[in-house]
Amino acid sequence: MKKLLSILGLVLLCASVKAQTPIYSPQSLGVFTCAAATATNLGYVISCGKQANVAIQVASTNSADLTGTGNTLYYYQRSLEGVYYETNLSVFAVPGQGKNPATVVTNIPTQGAGYIRIAYATNAFGASTNLGWGQMWYGVKISAP
Repeated sequence: MKKLLSILGLVLLCASVKAQTPIYSPQSLGVFTCAAATATNLGYVISCGKQANVAIQVASTNSADLTGTGNTLYYYQRSLEGVYYETNLSVFAVPGQGKNPATVVTNIPTQGAGYIRIAYATNAFGASTNLGWGQMWYGVKISAP
């Protein structure tokens, strides 16, 4: 009887334990513009200490590039503690879509860093691009243990 109660207790204990589910929460980093042949300082900081990659989504419109060939480049840096960032910047591009809105989702590897800063955006084709409106989001997805 004692053994039966012990087994029943273990079954009830196991039934009451719930699995942890991953947490997902998209966050807006901000809205910006970038005039032709210039760079725009962004300085967006993302806390990413509990994930291997950071999903970045950029939506933008180009008010000057009618052909859709002008890319906008986004430069970023990593940091372990959030004060000192890499000297050498990494980059990802958002291809131009003429005057049509362009949306791109990309993953940035954290490489063990605790923070990523989106330093600035610039026009790859100078006077042929003019970012009339841009918005950036990032997705935090913390994996369950």
